[in-house]
Parts: sequence; C-alpha cells; structure tokens
Amino acid sequence: MIWAADVRKLRPDPLPVEKTLEVNSLVNMDASFSPDGKWVAYSISRISKDTNSGTCIGAAGGQGADILIAGVTTSATKIVAGGGSYNSVPAWSPDGRYVAFESNREVRDHFELWTWEVETGHLRKLLELGRMSTEIQWTKDSSGIITTVSSCQPESSTKQSISADNAPPTVAVYESAPVSKTVTDPALDPWTLGNPRDLVMFNLVSGEARILDHASDISAFQLSPDGSNVSLIKRKRFERSGSQQILYDLEIVDIRTQEKWTVARDIRLGLIPSTLSWSPDSSRLAYQIDGALEDKNDCYIASVKSRIVRQVTSFSESSQLSRRFPPAWDSEGKNIYFVRDGAVWKASAEGSQALRLGDIPHRKVIQLVARDDGSLWSADGGQSVMVLIKDKEVQQDGFYRMDLATGQSTLLLEDGKHYWDVFVEHFLKVSPKGEFFMYSAQDVLHPPDLWVTDASFSHPHRLTHINPVFDEYHLGNKRGVQWLSLDGEILNGVLILPSDYEQGKSYPMIVSVYGGELGQSNVFGETGTAIVNPHLFATRGYAVLLPDAPQRLGTPMLDLAKTVLPGVNRIVEMGIADPKRVGLLGHSYGGYSVLSLLAQTPRFKAAVVCSGFGDLIGAYGQMDPEGKAFHTSTAEHGQELMGGTPWEYRNRYVENSPIFYLDRIATPLLIVHGAEDVTVAPFLADEIFVGMRRLGREVVYAKYLGEHHAISNWNYADRLDFCNRVIAWFDAHLK
Repeated sequence: MIWAADVRKLRPDPLPVEKTLEVNSLVNMDASFSPDGKWVAYSISRISKDTNSGTCIGAAGGQGADILIAGVTTSATKIVAGGGSYNSVPAWSPDGRYVAFESNREVRDHFELWTWEVETGHLRKLLELGRMSTEIQWTKDSSGIITTVSSCQPESSTKQSISADNAPPTVAVYESAPVSKTVTDPALDPWTLGNPRDLVMFNLVSGEARILDHASDISAFQLSPDGSNVSLIKRKRFERSGSQQILYDLEIVDIRTQEKWTVARDIRLGLIPSTLSWSPDSSRLAYQIDGALEDKNDCYIASVKSRIVRQVTSFSESSQLSRRFPPAWDSEGKNIYFVRDGAVWKASAEGSQALRLGDIPHRKVIQLVARDDGSLWSADGGQSVMVLIKDKEVQQDGFYRMDLATGQSTLLLEDGKHYWDVFVEHFLKVSPKGEFFMYSAQDVLHPPDLWVTDASFSHPHRLTHINPVFDEYHLGNKRGVQWLSLDGEILNGVLILPSDYEQGKSYPMIVSVYGGELGQSNVFGETGTAIVNPHLFATRGYAVLLPDAPQRLGTPMLDLAKTVLPGVNRIVEMGIADPKRVGLLGHSYGGYSVLSLLAQTPRFKAAVVCSGFGDLIGAYGQMDPEGKAFHTSTAEHGQELMGGTPWEYRNRYVENSPIFYLDRIATPLLIVHGAEDVTVAPFLADEIFVGMRRLGREVVYAKYLGEHHAISNWNYADRLDFCNRVIAWFDAHLK
C-alpha cells in the first residue's frame, strides 16, 4: 500500500488547528457495493463552521455529509447527494437501478428517505423519517424499502445560533494563582433505553408506506435471505440495577401478512448489539450472547417457525472481553463459525459442543469476514475463511486466510495499518459475486480511507482520498513501544515522535491517558484516547505517548501508577522524553485517570483534565434531568471497578477518589468542562477547581457554556478555543 504523501515534499510548518477541525471523515454507516460489483457507494461527513445543526438529526453539530459512488476498477467518482445537507446510509437496490439514502436536504432538523436513479441522476423523496434511522434494506424484488420512522422535537439549547467565522467562544474562565510554597436494590436504570420507532416498508410503485411494527425500541433489523421475514432485535430492559447489561427480545415479522411473533426473550447482548445471522434457507437465526455481565458468550440457534431456541455451545470457562460479531453460516447451513478468545471456533447447528479450529500465532483474531447475508466469504469454495487479526505488539491489524480443515493460516495483508475499530466496523464488505473486498485503512500518519482488493489481496488500491490536506504536512512518525508494569505485565503503547525528531535529542512529551484502555492506538486524529489531534503536538516539537493502562477490581487508581509511570520511564530511558518536561492529558474517564496519576506522582509538570471527575462518590450520586444515574452502573460493574455500592465498599470509593488527595497535587492543572454535560456533571469539575484553589495551587478552569460531554460535537468556536488553549497551556509549562 502506497500513500501519496509518502513520495512528495512535505511542509515543516506546525499543523494549523483549523485543519484538524475541518477534517472530512467516512460516515460509519453501510458503505455498499453495487449488485454488479463495479461501484461502491459511501458517505463522507464534512465538518463546517456552522454551529446550529439541531439535535433531532442524530448527527454531530456543524456537519454535512455527501454520498458518492466510486468505480472499483476505475478512478470515476459521481456525487449522489450533497450541497451542505446531511446525507447517509446509501443502499443499492438489488436490480442496480437506484441508491436509497437518508437526507435532511429539505428540513435541517428532519430526515427523509430518498432515492437516486443511477441512469438519470433523478432524486425522489419517498418518506418522512424524523430522526435518522441508520438502516435501509431493499426487498428482494427492488420494489420496496424497509426502514424505521420516528419523530422528535429539537432539544432546547442555552446557546443561540452564531455566525461561525467571527463567533466568540462561549467560555467562562476561573483562575487561582499559585501561592508561596511556605436501602435495598431499587430498580434504577443508568439511562433511558426507550427510542420508539416504527418499522415501515415503502412501496416504490404505489407510493404507500406500510407499518410492519409500531412504536418499538428497535435496536436492529435484518431481512431474511429469501426476503419473506424481518428479524427485530428489541431493547427490553436492564437486567439489574448497577449494571449496563441490557436484555433484548428477538421478534420476527412476516412482510406479506404482517404477522409478528417472538422467537426468544431476555437475550443478553451488548450496548450496541451485533445483528443476528440468518441461515441460508431463512429458517433459523444464530446469535452469540454478550454484555457487561456475560462471560461465557455461548452461541444459540433459534428456529423461526417452531420458536425453539437451542444452545449449540456450552463453555465452562470465561471468555476474554472483545467486540462480538454474529456467527457466520457455511453455505449448506450445517455449521456456524464464530470468534472466541482470539481464535476461530466451529459448532454444528444440531450439536451442543464447539470445536476450536485454530488461531494465528502471536495475533488475536477479531472478526470473520462474512457476506451481507451472514454466510462465510470463501475464495476457494468453502475450504477456508478470511479473518481480521490484531497484532498488539506492533500495533497493526491484518488479514489472514484460515484453512477450515487444518486450522493453518496464510498471511494476506499486514503493513502496519489499522483496519478495524468500532468507528469503522461497517466498512468490511464483500462484493455480491465475491470477487472484491472493501476495507478502511489508517495509521498515525494517514487518515482513514476506503481500499479495495481482490480475493488474493495481490493488488489492494485506495478507493478514496478524502483528506488530501494532511499530505502537505510533515507529521510525527509512529513507534511501537513496550514496557513492564510494576506487576510484571507486558504492556504496549504507541509513541508519536516530533515531526522534526533527531536521534539523541530529548523532547517535551505529552501522555494521553485513558484507564483500562487496551484498544488500538494506531489511528489518525481524534479517535481512541486522543481528544486533540496528536499531530498538533508532534508538529510543534512534542512527543506523544498513547499507553495501555489496564486496571483491576478495587484498585483502579493504584493500577494507573503501576502501568502508566513505567511507560513514561521507558520513553525517558530511550532518551526521547525530557524527564523535566512531561505533560498529561485525558478526557472523561481519562480525566479521572489524569487526577489519579497526579495524586500519586510529581512526575508531570503540566496536566489537562477534560470532562473529567475525581470523586467516585459524587459521580455515583449524579442524576440527569430524567432522573437517571449513569455512574451507578459504571461504578458498580463498569470501568470504575468498585464492584458494588458506596455503602458496601465505602473505603474503596474513598481510596480511589483523587478528590481526597488534592493536597498531594502540585502539578499546574487546566480543567475543561462543558456546562451542559450530563455524562459527567459539571459540579464534579467545580469541586476539583474549588479544592485546588483552596490549596493555593496553580489551576485554571475553562467552562464552556451550552456544551455537552463530547468535545468533537462542540461548536466550531469552542473547539477552536479549546485546542488553542490546551496547546498554549503545555507550551507555557513544558517549553
């Protein structure tokens, strides 16, 4: 794989903040091949300076999105829909005549269903949708489209629409100058599950929309291979208080008669449940249970007509936590294949035990590559399967072919790139005839783009080039690093070197931390643990470290010191980081991670906490306007690792709350928070500032009025101010 920027002269200038705010990105909806495999339809979001997009659309503020089609073997590109509106979820009709999509092109805060005719380019509005659906499926005969319809009212905002070019930041700043050194278990859910939607089928010939299912909390739906039934995964309820384990029901709707029945009840699935996979003959559905409380991850097969659910695996041991994907069927519907503990497994559809087929040495299998209908993609008639792997040691993904008889694997593609995460999972696509495979690729130096290859992976080529502006700049380079935690565990991280790096010279370094993060760091820009594009620092003379920071039940605060500090020491020992100029940055739980480290070490000379908290007890009692308490679930059985309530583990909550150790923090601290944040309430930032000010420490608190938790969704002026403020803070204290 060759990237254009690798062979041209690059600019040594610092990367402008504005370039990182106006970046284009692939929309994580279903990019799709045309039925003949000659074209790919996809959507690109384009961030603008417009700050008033409305909240009903389901898209980030200030975004527009264009739909394009690109020739698989040619350089031809056509625009399907654009013009400043938000257009997404392109879906080809089976006969290849149309591309259906969703758009707010007529009303800014309201979506409609549209079609684009391939031959004429004619656009036709079909149906009012309300909130964006994110799913469109065509009937087998191309006469109908199945999607969901909902309605919402735009939320009120404390901010007014602002003309973007000259808009002032809406921020209140508080400063403190440094001084001389002389009951029973109530049924309380962490958030509201309800998002009622109608499942509808629109007939292109008659122009009529028929409701297949009314006002249900539909998480996902999928048309059967024969086109007769639709499976519905419906969110039902939380399994118990203090957890994020959601229970779902599996229902079937006959699209001809509208008969509806429940096949399985109270299924454990994850927060974002993977779709189920239909058998090739459309008689059964396979799924793998998942979620916050699930550790066995067994597979089940449900009969559509008899409504009998069979457990086809019976694991006794726990499974490693990973993203779950639906099992894939063989072409005859006799067996299902799935991934567990980084290996490929096989189970008979009529059996009750599973066979471990094989793994890839020193790598972890993440996903089986399957067709849209849920069947395995095989380039040799079913003798082998394609798998996506992750190589944590060198921070790269790869594709391998695994023989289903022997379990032996063959390398297809590994070149230091990142091909999968939750932000791009819908881009692994097989063309209808199986001759082409599409995936996204990125790394620290290159933004995500779509790539296409044949089944042999002999000639992969880039299909899109959506951010050519970054080709002009000399960005920081990537280096994988390893170290031992204080408990002897091998940990990995990605180190981004300054763009002007010279061997033997030490540099200021910023550590971007997020406790428990064991995910992929070989990504470009503001994804993963990074809330500020790391190249804003690298092109200004900083090294940036993105470290693993695993934590254990009951000791998350101590574990951060055991894992992150040895990583910092490793970079210092390598001669890259100046030990007197190391900064720390984190967002949300990463903000908690920052405060936890500052309370245990004077190593860091400046720090930034964004949308963070330091009080586990205060966070536990946080309540949103609907009366929901998000942190009860994250504290008891989530990432905060308390294992129970504050009255059960009082000392544990106190010992792991940095608020009780503020007197140990001497590091200059910048606190950033959105005044309307309901994920981490602003009072949790207030109390850190008040405590630090009371102690006479150097602290600045920037509270952005009207903004919520995700900084990427803030208005342009506030994001610009935020990035410049963070850069200036580190420049003042580390340079």
